Amino acid sequence: STGVILTMAPGAAFLRLVGNLDFYVMWGSSGVSATANSTGAASELIPYTGGAVYRKLSTFGTTMISISSTAACNVTQSWWCI
Repeated sequence: STGVILTMAPGAAFLRLVGNLDFYVMWGSSGVSATANSTGAASELIPYTGGAVYRKLSTFGTTMISISSTAACNVTQSWWCI
């Protein structure tokens, strides 16, 4: 698996992520994992066929986001505020 940790862009309130393969996201943590978890702390699967994921970051108290994929994956990120 390959992974990266993103630090939230200063002043950003929203984030859009798009990948060319399926990838996993852990909001607010560096503990992203592509395995099942029964504690409620599982990573979110973002399927390639599902398109982009948009998030309002303030609702998560997010300062860090980690991304991982089971194969080499290109993920683009767009940060903005309104």
